[in-house]
Amino acid sequence: NFLRKILIMIVFINVTKVTTEINQYINTYTDIIIDIYPSSYGSPSSYGTYHFIINANGELTVSKSKINESVDLEQNDFDDIINILSEIEENSELLDYKVILDSWDMQIYYNHQTYRLNCWHDIYSEELIELLTDISPINIELYDFS
Repeated sequence: NFLRKILIMIVFINVTKVTTEINQYINTYTDIIIDIYPSSYGSPSSYGTYHFIINANGELTVSKSKINESVDLEQNDFDDIINILSEIEENSELLDYKVILDSWDMQIYYNHQTYRLNCWHDIYSEELIELLTDISPINIELYDFS
């Protein structure tokens, strides 16, 4: 009976520790926001911008104009996105954003920081666009302007 009580206490302490760690993660986590928009706009707008939001539960919501759909991400897709965003964060001083007309730009809000990239002119944006296009619940068409 005594050993049983000790075992229950150990399990309770471990469950409490794990719950505390999860709650700390959720409290520090903010949504990831990625906007892909025509460079001629200069910044994301309500029209013509693909707006991606990934929340703490791993749900991806994609909207463009009046279309708005959500999907639960597979763990490997979520991990791939986080890995790419972490690389962007770690190498942010190497990002060389320039206005390129008749192209697409990307604005990313991740870990309380905002990053701007040129689509198709940066390895990170190419990987991220390919991944987002594959997992998006709506059709993503990044057409050529020329």
